[in-house]
Amino acid sequence: MPAKRTAFIAVLLASVAGQAAAARAGHITMSYFAAIAFVLAGLQYAFTLNRSWWADSGRGIEPARDTAQPVMAARNAEAIGLCYGWGGLSLLAVYQLSGVHWQHGWQYGLGMVAIAALVMAAARLLRGASWTRAHYRALGWASAAHGLAALAGVAWLIGSGKAQSLKGDWAANVVFLMGGLLIAGVTVMGLKTAMRLEAGGSKQPV
Repeated sequence: MPAKRTAFIAVLLASVAGQAAAARAGHITMSYFAAIAFVLAGLQYAFTLNRSWWADSGRGIEPARDTAQPVMAARNAEAIGLCYGWGGLSLLAVYQLSGVHWQHGWQYGLGMVAIAALVMAAARLLRGASWTRAHYRALGWASAAHGLAALAGVAWLIGSGKAQSLKGDWAANVVFLMGGLLIAGVTVMGLKTAMRLEAGGSKQPV
């Protein structure tokens, strides 16, 4: 799994560089390509994290589920944290290095980096946590709300016409749109795994 995480982070950095280069060239399509590459890599990474649990019959031994719950919650939280990290670094790279100007670029960029750091710290706590079933259910509801909020943001961007903006915030809208879709996708996969574990999975995490 560390090798897959390393490859995902490499795509993350390449996407950030690609968006900065696209912004410098004023090439919106190229910016979308760079962002979409990261989204596809992120979905593949999340799928790889979670897929081994989905084929399970759902009838297994209790200790395996109890062992897997903190591990899988941490892994999916880390994936979400990397999504925010990509968003923050993309905004900072675009608005600090490319010459494209948007007054809120650095604010949103630093904000997303801070969120990424908090989520990654929470993931470390989850990995060593000894929570009850009620705790994991509450975490599931919070994750679902987060995913829905991301989708709502995407819907607002599209419905308001902001996604088609040609002003200085166009590069930020690429990040918000693609990042929102990715977070929603990762959330769905994580919730599916959580439901399988709630039912009692028999496989050990890989």
